[in-house]
Amino acid sequence: MTGLSVGDKGPSVIDRATNVAIGLLVLFLAYSVIEPLISSSASEAQLATLEANFTLLTEKLKEYEESHGAYANTALSDLQGKGLDEVPVDPWGNPYTVDPFFKRVISSGPNGVLETKVMALGNDVKSDTTDDRIAYYLAQGTIWYTIKGKDGCVPMKMNADGTMGEQVGGEAFTEGREVAPSPNLKRLAVSSETSTGRQIVICNSDYTDAEFVTTEGENRWPTWTADGGTVIYESKRVIEGSKKYHLYSYNLALRQEKAVTRGNIKFRTPRCHPTDSDKVVCVGISKALRKPKLYLLSIDGFMLNSKPLNDNARPEKSPAWHYGGKQLLFLSKLGSNIQVFAENIHNRAIRKLSFFVEDKAMTLDCSPFDDRYVVALKKVDGSYEICVASPKSEKLCPVLKSPNPIASLRWTP
Repeated sequence: MTGLSVGDKGPSVIDRATNVAIGLLVLFLAYSVIEPLISSSASEAQLATLEANFTLLTEKLKEYEESHGAYANTALSDLQGKGLDEVPVDPWGNPYTVDPFFKRVISSGPNGVLETKVMALGNDVKSDTTDDRIAYYLAQGTIWYTIKGKDGCVPMKMNADGTMGEQVGGEAFTEGREVAPSPNLKRLAVSSETSTGRQIVICNSDYTDAEFVTTEGENRWPTWTADGGTVIYESKRVIEGSKKYHLYSYNLALRQEKAVTRGNIKFRTPRCHPTDSDKVVCVGISKALRKPKLYLLSIDGFMLNSKPLNDNARPEKSPAWHYGGKQLLFLSKLGSNIQVFAENIHNRAIRKLSFFVEDKAMTLDCSPFDDRYVVALKKVDGSYEICVASPKSEKLCPVLKSPNPIASLRWTP
């Protein structure tokens, strides 16, 4: 986080205190100018707490230096018992770090990683420096989600920092869920409840020119191919006398629907590859598999002998493309809980990203800008949260709290 002056041999305590005051003024002005232009996943309450903690730390460090001389260590834990026990961690639970060389106190924020440039308080602001308090919590884009309440499902969207939440579609969608914006964000595909079952609706981003592209079965989880020309979705409809789950596609130019998969394996929750318009990942379910597994399929050439992506014995669900299609994130049960895992598409290596002890992960999606992801959690108290997380740490930054379940997530530019 943005630093606060820490004394060493040089300026007096009064000079340093003056620098801190000037720096805080610079910080305030910089924040006032930049904040309206970009979004921050740090809530105002957290930032206020952070500001108060920094002010307290400044005073405590000044008191320490007046009695013991310049502080040259890096961890505030070294000062425990010397007046700094009040604020051992920042509002996200990460310990503060002291940088004696640049004279600042740094907080790593929600993701727990110290990687951004910071502006040393008391110094001139240069064009290549940023306020870390803003840059670190920058969560660009839009998160689309569905709240499942007693009266049905309500599709919503908000800034990735949790601000500016609003309902999607208004009366254009009847109990809409699983909203999927097209790659150019000009169209939306939504699963909407109708008198003939749940059907896929495609409309413009302003909710006009709505078109029902399915007319039978129960159709859910729409996803767009990378070129924006086709919508893929799961459909439960009667095939050879019994209801089966399979993937179908709708080509907007041809205005034509066709089956993507067939056979005895049920395919559900598809997610199209972000750059390859012929690839889709989904969950396959069959009696032979016993547990749901991830499949990587070709939209225009499904092979009947396709095999799961890996031989992991655990059930897998909620796939999402990560790092521009280089790996997949998905949910899988581990022990008594559900965790977030990443699988490398090329070598099939799997690693665990999260560590949820009591909270249950329900669904997730990935940031189109960096390595972060968004996950919906069921809390131990029965409430729900949408949190932004980073694979580089297990810290979560809550951006939405809800008493009702979160049924789906999408993160778009």
